[in-house]
Amino acid sequence: MATDASAKFVSTIVPELTVSDANGAIEFYTTHMGAVLLAKHCAENGKVAHSMLQFKDAVFYVCDDFAECHLGKAIAPAAGNTSSPVTISLKLSEDAEAQALFDKVVAGGATATLPYADAYWGGKYGKYADPFGHVWSVSWGH
Repeated sequence: MATDASAKFVSTIVPELTVSDANGAIEFYTTHMGAVLLAKHCAENGKVAHSMLQFKDAVFYVCDDFAECHLGKAIAPAAGNTSSPVTISLKLSEDAEAQALFDKVVAGGATATLPYADAYWGGKYGKYADPFGHVWSVSWGH
């Protein structure tokens, strides 16, 4: 079911984050990152089958882990995971905004894996792992 809010976002690539607690992740992303929940659909068992969140001009999806959709294997990263082959990058237009976002997510329970600081290319960059095992970067400039 498309909503008016979701219909305006058309992108070639939209990350879908599988987690072991989608409702907790949605709460974290809305409270500490400032994302906006646009849609949420639950399966009969109450698990989140699909949700769409907006951060600035982008969207991403969050869902609970459904092992039955992955050959019977759970695929959500473990809570507290601090490494991933994939990093979700947030590029912000203001240094103060990027620093504030980084500080807020870390204060909210994320683990800073690389402090937000001056980068060799002239901007600023930092990385954190959210409490649900996904890795994010925050950058400003260049």
